[in-house]
Amino acid sequence: MSVTDPHRLPSSHIDIGGVALPREQLASVLPDIERFEAHLTDALAVDSHMSNGDGSVPSYVQKWSEERLAHVVATLKELGSLREQLGQQKIGPATPGGEGPKVDDKPN
Repeated sequence: MSVTDPHRLPSSHIDIGGVALPREQLASVLPDIERFEAHLTDALAVDSHMSNGDGSVPSYVQKWSEERLAHVVATLKELGSLREQLGQQKIGPATPGGEGPKVDDKPN
C-alpha cells in the first residue's frame, strides 16, 4: 500500500484516506460510486475525528440533514469494508502493469 499525495493523484484514482484505488475498480464493487465520491470528504473527516478523538461522533454532524447523514454513514460503512478488504488483500492499489487485484464481491 502506498500513501497518496493528493496533488499527484491521477484522475483515474480515488484516495480513500491515504491509499489511492482505481475508480473503475471501486465502481465495480460499490453500489453507488457517485454518492461515495460526493460524501467521501465528509466521511473521512468523521472517521478521522472518531479515530483521533474519544471515538465519539463529532458534534457538527447534528447540523446535517438526515439525507446527508445517511449518505455519510453509508460511505463510512463502505470505507470500513474497503479497508478490511485491503487488509485481506482482496483489493488494492493498481499494480505497475495494470489493474489491481479483482474484488470477490460487493461490500454490504
